[in-house]
Amino acid sequence: MPQNFGNNLAKHVSNGTAKVGAAAWVRLVASGIAPLPKRQWIEIQLRGQGALAVTVSNINADGTFTAPTYSAAAAKIFPSGSVYSLPLSDKVMLWGRFCRKITTAGGMKVVITEYS
Repeated sequence: MPQNFGNNLAKHVSNGTAKVGAAAWVRLVASGIAPLPKRQWIEIQLRGQGALAVTVSNINADGTFTAPTYSAAAAKIFPSGSVYSLPLSDKVMLWGRFCRKITTAGGMKVVITEYS
């Protein structure tokens, strides 16, 4: 389709959810384990009360990802009920952690869609 030349169109889509608590960083990928191969975009929808601290890490030389070691205070904070689309390749892991700044609830559900 010549009219789509140069445009990033999704050829594969993967949906999933992640339960995110305040105790540790959680991978935000549809499979729960690894990014969708050749991913170009990731979309997240935050459900529940509170907020989500979000950060990223690059892939290591051995193909693994290292979880962040710092607190949620050093990350971007997204409020609940939000939908975000981020241009992240499969070489970058998106991490989330529940943030109690808005409420004292015990966590939230994050809906994840990856596009490649």
